[in-house]
Amino acid sequence: MQNYKRHLLIGAVCMIASGFIRTAYASQQFTDVPSTHWAAGYITAAANNNYVSGVGNNKFNPNAPVSHAEFHAMITKTFVPHQVEKFKDENQTWYMPFMKASEAMGYTDSTMMKDTSNWKTMASTPMTRYEMAMLVHNVFYYRGMTTNIDPTNAFIKLRDTDNVKDYYISSIADCYTLGILSGSSDGKFHGDDPVTRAEACAVLIRMDEKINNKQYNIGKPQTETQAKPQTKPDTTQTTPEPTKPSQKPNHNTMTEDQVIAKLKELEARFPDGTNWEKDIYNSDEYGGSYRSKVLGSGNDSNGSYAKDCAAWAMYASDYVFGANAPVIDKHHDWKKIKVGDVVAYSDGPNEKPYHWDIITDIGFDEKYDEFTFHTASSSDHHIVNWSKYYNNGMHQIELDPELGGSNVYYITVYSRY
Repeated sequence: MQNYKRHLLIGAVCMIASGFIRTAYASQQFTDVPSTHWAAGYITAAANNNYVSGVGNNKFNPNAPVSHAEFHAMITKTFVPHQVEKFKDENQTWYMPFMKASEAMGYTDSTMMKDTSNWKTMASTPMTRYEMAMLVHNVFYYRGMTTNIDPTNAFIKLRDTDNVKDYYISSIADCYTLGILSGSSDGKFHGDDPVTRAEACAVLIRMDEKINNKQYNIGKPQTETQAKPQTKPDTTQTTPEPTKPSQKPNHNTMTEDQVIAKLKELEARFPDGTNWEKDIYNSDEYGGSYRSKVLGSGNDSNGSYAKDCAAWAMYASDYVFGANAPVIDKHHDWKKIKVGDVVAYSDGPNEKPYHWDIITDIGFDEKYDEFTFHTASSSDHHIVNWSKYYNNGMHQIELDPELGGSNVYYITVYSRY
């Protein structure tokens, strides 16, 4: 495993006995959370501290999924309420002060909510356990609670390490080392599963103990029992919740060799210098542009029509993986690019892409700390350019600024396997 993002987080936090806050929660607060529920103590503690609230009728709905906006709201309400107050405005959507506070604190870094243009569309989307781990990591990181962690040691008790996405490995390792996450009863992380309201409470209280030197006497279990999230939340709830959990993506099982074979098929159909306009734009299926069901246009919502270089990249990706293949990973890291990935180049995280292409080969020059790439891209005149025929074959991306790395562009990468 590779340790991406930062070398992080926390070692042991000193707990001074005089600073402990020992609180027993024997009373049952919600009728749908029996005392035998694995998270009963966490839920009651979080509710008594006003970190979370019920959904009405003395119910909590513990197995309902938590949306991105809801979990950011829980985190900021718990740890930086003063920041939330700064952004309150009666004329804005309920989640905006919480999201603005989270952004101001750096908690949205490297998450799906990093891009503010995603807030509206992602606000009610269930948050995955992967994203939860990233957000939790950010809270600790920006409090300066850091140390070097070897993910291999952190994952000794985790049985599905090989299935954990590289992008989230460091964050998950941090959460395990801290004791914030403990995995499910089957010893697996289940990163693509949505976070439930019960799990969110457990995470909040464990974080509260670490950050604020508290100790809650709630008989914490070693593992969480993974309950299937409800598909519909209680209709009496007082705060917005998603109507159903996100569906776990069907991971594309293609290998790199299969991707390369499909790219060779594509090149045989559209050799270097080919004008592909009439094959795509003028077809009855695409009606004057190209429509990707999954990738969209690159500038608008999924399902809209792409133009020019974006149209070519979307079409090429759909040709290789199939029109319905999901995006398995969306990231901004040159080091994680794979053959077959679609790359969008822009001037910054909030800027629209000015160029798109698909990666056809990858190399690395260790001497100059440079990644090198073959791509298949298109000009505005719809001429396909297989870059291996130009500039000695490879585009060079210099990663070390001391070596004159002026070609380190901001990228968004869409990987479908």
